[in-house]
Amino acid sequence: RMAQVGGRGRAFRYGGEEFAVFFPHDDADRAAEAVELARSRLGSEPFRVRGTREGPKKRGQRGKSGVVEQRITASAGLAVAGRGEPAADTFKRADQALYKAKSKGRNRLVRAD
Repeated sequence: RMAQVGGRGRAFRYGGEEFAVFFPHDDADRAAEAVELARSRLGSEPFRVRGTREGPKKRGQRGKSGVVEQRITASAGLAVAGRGEPAADTFKRADQALYKAKSKGRNRLVRAD
């Protein structure tokens, strides 16, 4: 699903559960719209996991053949590269915005300062 992000963005895995999406433009509003749409789509479709979780941390509902269906959330941090800004600095700002999104209750987009 991440590969289907709009706004001409390209998604890449960036860690276990994290993805980086790069846009070939610097239009923050357009990028935010594409990320919000992708976030909404991810949350609206059931995520299927084989096997089940037992006990208090069980999530989702057991389906046919031992498949668990659950909804997922997606938090996002958005940073636009400044003119001449090193890519590592842009990544750092996006990562900080991501952690702000997570600390504010998850399932949201936060723009970097």
